Amino acid sequence: PEAGAARWQGGKPAPAIIYMHGGGWATGSLDSHDSTCRFLCRRSSVQVYSIDYRMAPEHPFPASLEDATTVISAAVSGRIAEIDPEQVIIAGDSAGAHLATASTLWLRDRGLPQPALQMLFAPIVDLREVDEVMATYASRREFHDGPYITEDHFRWYDKAFVGELSDEERRGDLVSPILAEDLSGIAPAYVAVAGHDPLRDEGEAYAARLDEAGVPVTARRHRGLVHPFVNSSVIWSGSGRALDEAVGAVRHVLGI
Repeated sequence: PEAGAARWQGGKPAPAIIYMHGGGWATGSLDSHDSTCRFLCRRSSVQVYSIDYRMAPEHPFPASLEDATTVISAAVSGRIAEIDPEQVIIAGDSAGAHLATASTLWLRDRGLPQPALQMLFAPIVDLREVDEVMATYASRREFHDGPYITEDHFRWYDKAFVGELSDEERRGDLVSPILAEDLSGIAPAYVAVAGHDPLRDEGEAYAARLDEAGVPVTARRHRGLVHPFVNSSVIWSGSGRALDEAVGAVRHVLGI
């Protein structure tokens, strides 16, 4: 929108954030995360592109990832005139964060350029069977009844998105990035989680794995927030502060 558009009025490629909305790969939309994208655009003065990817259950894995990588690969390869390929940030929340980080692995394995930053809000990165995931992360058990997102939600989303995959396929790099044998060579990461979120421990474990692989990573726990904090800045002051911190990361990486 307005701030990002103003940066491109000169007709030269400009920095960009490519955003993938959350919603369990099956809900959410451009509208549900419009406030998030507008916040990032206005506060960082960077143009924002929100991807309207295909969703489950009509389009299970890998349809959404195919849509995400189509846009991201074009951006980092210089095939979108408005975007500076060396100043691309990919971002997403929850399922959208899964698509963002899986995209970096997809790019690496094809020898394509990486974005300048992957910005992951409350990422879901472990898509083994739900019972196995529940047993692995304490926050999944602690908050299995919410607030906001519950174990029942996860089971429905799981069935819609990857329910037909075998156990071995679920452990693949692009399905469960946290289980990837090699996470090196992907973009630096900014990982932000909420303190009262079933996905809290999973996101922090993924940040630790990135660090172990030599990927520069910043991890932030927003202790008082719950899962949908990225599109709640109008409601919660803590959400606005969390997004402002993310904007700081954007400005730092892009040097603006």
